[in-house]
Amino acid sequence: YETERPEPGVVYTYLRKTEKEPATKEVTETKAGETEDFKTIETRFTGKMKEIDVRDLEMPMPMVTVLEELEKLSDGEALYVHHKRLPQYLLPELENRGFKPVTKPVDENNMKLIIYK
Repeated sequence: YETERPEPGVVYTYLRKTEKEPATKEVTETKAGETEDFKTIETRFTGKMKEIDVRDLEMPMPMVTVLEELEKLSDGEALYVHHKRLPQYLLPELENRGFKPVTKPVDENNMKLIIYK
């Protein structure tokens, strides 16, 4: 990614794809009951989760940070993410990389995610 700040209060962020994949993909929200619930996954990965908080990061750093941390995970580990909201652009990337997310909304500006294989 690249970030430019041409003047105070203006930020341009450019993301570049590194693999040849479709540029866009429809994002669908998971309905309750379609995947394992948050508590079940949290219990399954107890003691095997890395935890990060991306709520205070400027765009695109939440997505960049999550993807970098996922690459560091060992087999059988999961990533617990504190996020401001459901990261719509991250979801297709997770699917492309073979990861599954479960989410738990806490309030308007607080979403918990567990990302696992």
